Order: sequence, then C-alpha cells, then structure tokens
Amino acid sequence: MRGRYPIIGLILILVIFIVGGGNFFEFKLSASQSINNFFKHLSPYSDLRIRISELERENEDLKARLFIEEVLSESSVIVYSSQPFNNRSEIALNIGSDSGVSEGDVVTQGNNILVGRVKTVRPQLSIVTTIFDPSFETAVRIGAGSVDALLRGGNQLTLDLIPPDAIIESDSIVFTAGMEFPYGLEVGRIIETRRDEGGVFRTASVEPGFEVKTLRNVVVHL
Repeated sequence: MRGRYPIIGLILILVIFIVGGGNFFEFKLSASQSINNFFKHLSPYSDLRIRISELERENEDLKARLFIEEVLSESSVIVYSSQPFNNRSEIALNIGSDSGVSEGDVVTQGNNILVGRVKTVRPQLSIVTTIFDPSFETAVRIGAGSVDALLRGGNQLTLDLIPPDAIIESDSIVFTAGMEFPYGLEVGRIIETRRDEGGVFRTASVEPGFEVKTLRNVVVHL
C-alpha cells in the first residue's frame, strides 16, 4: 500500500502539468519577450543610446562656443592676414571708428605686450603701426633695476642710450616707460648688450614679445 503513494504522487504532478501546461508555456513566452525587450533597449539603436549621443554632441558644441567666447571676447579684435608676409611694420584690424577706435589708440597682445599704435581709422577698419616699424621709438626701462633706455623699431629691435655702468642680465624684460604708452607694457627681452661704437653708452638687442606672423587677436585700448 505504501509503495503506491509515490506512483500516485507522480501521476498527480503529470496531471497538473498537462492541465496547467497552457498557462506555464504562456508564462515562459511572456518572460522571454520581456527579456528580449530589455536587451533591445540596451542596444546601440535604443532611444537611450540615441539620447546619450545627442547630449555628447550638445556638450561638444557648448565647449566650442565657450572657447570662442574666451578667445574672441568683447575686447579682442581680429588681425587681418596681409601680403607680403614679411611686412611687419603694419597690421590691419577688423574694427574702426564705428566701434570708437581713434588714431593713437594703443594696441596690445593680451593686456600687457605692446604691439603698436593705431595710425589710420576707417568706419570698420584700422591700420596699426607696430613696434617693428623703422620710425618707431619710445622710452623704456630694463629689468628689475629699471635701467633707462631708448627703444628703436625695425626688423631687429634695439636699445640705445643705456648707461655704461648699468647692470643688465640677459633675458631681462624691457617695458614701456614713456608718456605715450601705459607704463609697464612688455616690449620684449634682452638678447645681448654691447658697447656703442664711438660713444660712452651701451646698446642692446631685444627679442620681441610677439611675432606678427602668429598674431591673430589683439586688444585696442580705446
């Protein structure tokens, strides 16, 4: 009698599977479809992936706009390309009298490196005479000791009238000290000093603080 119980239990289990088989297989199918839908949404073509890509593009666009605003601020002016490229005496700017520019306005790279002075102004264009113009000259001082000298423009910037007993180290900064420019604008750095032929003063060669061929933006001090 006891040996019949396992057989009876097995029969009951089979009956339950047979009777409830439809529901079981429906459940299994439903679970399978849910899993497929889950992985479908994780695929590269899902809405989530597309939205992430859109956000990445928006982020890149935002960074580009911020870069432009930083480089081309309201005080920054574009320098036009000019021919011939070896003409360092003058540069043209995309700003003029319509924006308040006047003849004699000081032009710098950044806020501290002297580029030159506005020579000619049109409504939307300005011509600037740079420190490389042969006629350019201004009073300057050299290094931490503030040694007085006269800067002369040209393809090679030079300093004249340096006192013979002045202590000047190579790489000393040369900065403006004349009344026609804001005090302390950097012009360049000392390359070497030498005795002025036939005189008591010394002269020096100066490495400029900028190069015209790489100049893209300047500041006009109105």
